[in-house]
Amino acid sequence: MKIKTKRVKPGYQQEPCSGFFVRFVPDPVGVILGTGYSRFQHASGMAGLAKITGDRLDILAVNATNEGKGQFRQFIAAGKKSFRVVAVWEDWNPILAPALERYGFKPAQCVEAWGEINNGWEWVSCRTVLLNDRSGLGGINRPVGD
Repeated sequence: MKIKTKRVKPGYQQEPCSGFFVRFVPDPVGVILGTGYSRFQHASGMAGLAKITGDRLDILAVNATNEGKGQFRQFIAAGKKSFRVVAVWEDWNPILAPALERYGFKPAQCVEAWGEINNGWEWVSCRTVLLNDRSGLGGINRPVGD
């Protein structure tokens, strides 16, 4: 019996949040600088740089392959369903801020380990579910995606 194998390009990494990205590959500059950002392609047609940490998606750069067709809106909606926190950093596009505000994002700021201050936008899920913590205390509240 012959087993079929799929050849994968060197450097290709299966993205850590099953089914969210079509492609998720470490960015060479991010590897050198230690930022943790990777190049991505999403089914909506968006591409860019992002980092996934647990149930958090940090987006540094995005590019629509077909502008004006709602790709960014679809990408953000999918992110809000898949992650508890979605953040967009270094907002230099004057069209982006009003759109993110309409999508429920709030202004945010973070300080990197090396002291750089980043300004951006953050969405945090407001839904919670009661989970049994097996301690007999009746469970804990944990936010989950909208």
